[in-house]
Amino acid sequence: APGESIVNYVWPERVDGALLYNSSYSRHSNQALRFSGRGNRRVSASAVVASLANEGYRPMDRLRRLVPRDFVVPEGGAEATTSLLQSHFLFSSAYGSPEADYSSLMHAKKEWLKFVTDFLHPRLLDQDPDLETHGIRIFYYSEDLDRLDIFHALWGDCRLALGGLVVVFM
Repeated sequence: APGESIVNYVWPERVDGALLYNSSYSRHSNQALRFSGRGNRRVSASAVVASLANEGYRPMDRLRRLVPRDFVVPEGGAEATTSLLQSHFLFSSAYGSPEADYSSLMHAKKEWLKFVTDFLHPRLLDQDPDLETHGIRIFYYSEDLDRLDIFHALWGDCRLALGGLVVVFM
C-alpha cells in the first residue's frame, strides 16, 4: 500500500465500471475513482480539500490527519495552501502460522529492526537534493527511528570527541 497521503487524493485512478462495488472505491455520478496516488490526471488541491472537509463526520477525519492542526479550510473558492503535509505509513507482517512471513513475533521484530536500521533510517537521514531544491523536507517519527536517531547523534558526538583528543595529544 502506498500509505495515506494527500497525494492519493490529488492523483486518483479512474476505475473500470466492473470494479465499482469494491469497498475501496468512491463513487460519484457516473465516475469512480480509487484514491491510490497512481493516476495520470491531477485533481486540484482545492477540490481535494473540499472533498475531504465534507467527510469530517466520519470516524476518521482524513483531512485532519493530512494537514497541520492550525489549517483552516478556505471558504468561497479561495485557494487552499499550507507549507506542511503529513503522510502515514503502516508496516505490518504476519507471524506464527505456516503461511506467515515470520515464524514468531521475535523473528518479525528482528527483521523489522534490521529493515529500519539497514534500509529505512539511512535513507531518511540522507535528504534527497531534488526534494530540497523544491523546498521539500522530510520529517518522520517512530519509536524505533527515534532510538536510532539518538544513537546516531551520540555516536557522531563520540567521534568528534575522539577527534578532539587526537588533535590535543598530537
